[in-house]
Amino acid sequence: MREPDWPSPHPYERPVAGEVPTQQIWDDTDGLGVLQSLIAGDLPAPPIAHFCGIAPVEAQTGTTTWKMPATEWLCAPVQGRLYGGAIAMLAGTAIDGAVQTTLPAGTAFGPVDLKVYFLRPVSPDGRDLVARGTMIHRGRSMAIGTTDVFDADGKKVAVATGSGRNPAGPARYRDD
Repeated sequence: MREPDWPSPHPYERPVAGEVPTQQIWDDTDGLGVLQSLIAGDLPAPPIAHFCGIAPVEAQTGTTTWKMPATEWLCAPVQGRLYGGAIAMLAGTAIDGAVQTTLPAGTAFGPVDLKVYFLRPVSPDGRDLVARGTMIHRGRSMAIGTTDVFDADGKKVAVATGSGRNPAGPARYRDD
């Protein structure tokens, strides 16, 4: 199968756009504040946002909403279907974001696992997928979240659960 002639270069062939927030921003701003600054445009979008179009839409303590266009750039080998890994990335980002909203400044965490149930195929119609992530448990060093992913027609296309851990241990990741 021959790759289609795209009107622009593949995203990975373009110059890197965006910025990763500096360590100083993470040290001085809590997780909710960082996400709210990204949403407001006070912080530049990170490179992954320019690569695949993923962006936060809403953030409150323990919940986040993200969007990502269902474009042909994210297709699977099966023609006319978004790759499951792209949907999983959106779902995992919403879970990670929900956990991030509860973290104080200077606190890091990393994902441990992600389980995604794909409910229906997603066509690359260019419209936004929306993921709503909710943190359902946070202990001293582990947090668990869930996400529902919807297509532009409001149909649920995936459900995910995941967890994250604070690598610094209990001293840096406490319940309030």
